[in-house]
Amino acid sequence: MTRLLAAALALSLLSAGCASDDGAACPDCPTCPPVPPPPTAAKAPIDLEPLTTERRRTLTLLGFGAGDVVALDVKDDLAGSSYQIYDPAKQQVVKSYPYTAFTDKAQWRKAARVHEVEALGEASQRRPGGDLVLLGGDTPGWVVVYVMKGERAIPYVRVPRLSDPDGDPADVRVKRLAWTPDGKYAVVVHTQGLQDPRPWESDFLHVFALEAERLPFD
Repeated sequence: MTRLLAAALALSLLSAGCASDDGAACPDCPTCPPVPPPPTAAKAPIDLEPLTTERRRTLTLLGFGAGDVVALDVKDDLAGSSYQIYDPAKQQVVKSYPYTAFTDKAQWRKAARVHEVEALGEASQRRPGGDLVLLGGDTPGWVVVYVMKGERAIPYVRVPRLSDPDGDPADVRVKRLAWTPDGKYAVVVHTQGLQDPRPWESDFLHVFALEAERLPFD
């Protein structure tokens, strides 16, 4: 009997707490939003081969041509000046058009015509038609290319940072980050410079395709 009375009293109190003066239904109890899952862990960045200091080169990205080829203006302290066509699929220069101060315009017109090159224009660090953005940075031992989506950036490619005989790291500058027009390849031009044992500076080109399975974005 005592248990029945206690149960009835509890039910009466619960009904009184949920009832309103005008008989309206009790509002639903508030619920907490679902806890988002933790972000997918990123894979280790791709480490590229060590660089060399055999020559000085200045690279200027001029545009893109048929088949995603990359057109460059290259000034090399050993080979001289040339317009070069780099094929990302083959990871190599497939055609070179050497020029002098007297032939530079004619050679560029020829290179642009043969390879259907369109001037760089407003090439952006943001992937065409998407929301991935290229960023450049450096650490004591590496030049790092990041891929960013929203507020999350992950290191995707690392290039070894040069150092002088005393172990001091090279000065680093990321000159250009761009995408091929179809967004398939990322193009990076960066500079490294040393002061000892003599002043030296050179540009380096890196072209790579993004692998979707390496991108931990939802």
